[in-house]
Amino acid sequence: MNALRFYTTAGCTLCDKALEAVRPVAQRLDIELHIIDIMDDPALEQRLGERIPVVERRPDGKALGWPFTAADVYRLAF
Repeated sequence: MNALRFYTTAGCTLCDKALEAVRPVAQRLDIELHIIDIMDDPALEQRLGERIPVVERRPDGKALGWPFTAADVYRLAF
């Protein structure tokens, strides 16, 4: 089963807006959603710091960087 990872950090207003697109799709498709704060991992902070918010499909790692819509997330989830 696929899962989604949502990369974010505290105080990121774009991330809050993006999560509004991601969360309903994950719920509708009954897909696990893992919210990951990049500040908890120096490697993630280095790799994604300028790109967040990012939503990534697991296990294959296909990802969308902002801006994206709920429709984009829906297509990613498959």
